[in-house]
Amino acid sequence: MRYFFSTLFLLCLFAGTGLLLLFLFQRRLLYPAPGYQPSETLVASVEKVEFESGYYLFLPPLSGQSASVAGDSDTAEGDSGSQASPVIIHAHGNAELAYDRVYGFDELRRLGVAVALVEYPSYAGASGKPSLDTINTLMLATYDSVTTRADIDATKVISYGRSIGGGAASLLAKSRAVSALVLESTFSSLPRLVSELGYPSRLLRDRYDNLAIVRQFKPPVFIFHGTQDTLIDFKHAETMHAAAPHAVFKSADCGHSDCPSIEQELISFLHDNQLITIP
Repeated sequence: MRYFFSTLFLLCLFAGTGLLLLFLFQRRLLYPAPGYQPSETLVASVEKVEFESGYYLFLPPLSGQSASVAGDSDTAEGDSGSQASPVIIHAHGNAELAYDRVYGFDELRRLGVAVALVEYPSYAGASGKPSLDTINTLMLATYDSVTTRADIDATKVISYGRSIGGGAASLLAKSRAVSALVLESTFSSLPRLVSELGYPSRLLRDRYDNLAIVRQFKPPVFIFHGTQDTLIDFKHAETMHAAAPHAVFKSADCGHSDCPSIEQELISFLHDNQLITIP
């Protein structure tokens, strides 16, 4: 009997220690910044705007002209008199960097769309530590920064997130006036995903809930997900689409990180919702 209780005590001790370590170090698992650093210097046209925690890279339109909206004669204008540009605020996935997407929006930029690539705290030399609160603060600061620019049309802001970035993009859509929400390969809620992966979701500190936000979000929504995604099951996207039947829902026969670019689908989505025009 003494051996039984001794064994039980040790098992409880090990289990308790494991749960404590999981609770204390979960953000290292949740936000695994890549071990590599950006390999190239930014071109002169790209601006790096730094905050106390994190930063963003501002990519202006490649055409030198802004996108226009058909029939809208009151579109905001910059100081030069040219039309101000729509802007995409992009939050990347884990094990990725903002620098990785510098050339990922070239077609949209040729159509006159600007892009703000958000870099999370502690990623690629950014200051601070990543968490739901610090990333949310960073997204809000990015929005407030880009929408005060004379060359940006503050009425045409698209919040776009991939994977964990879907949580960041949804939080922005909840707190600021955005014209559209784009969710790529992301979860309906992080607690649900954590449970599906076999971890105790009650210990989760950063409880992103995209589903609750999408359910209440009235502007256009675009959802994309790979049908073979083994990290975030395709059912997460189906759940969000069911909660927001007005959303455009696209898929491809791919996994989590090997899907083709969705830029052309995104261009059609923005055009259909009169956020840009295609010449």
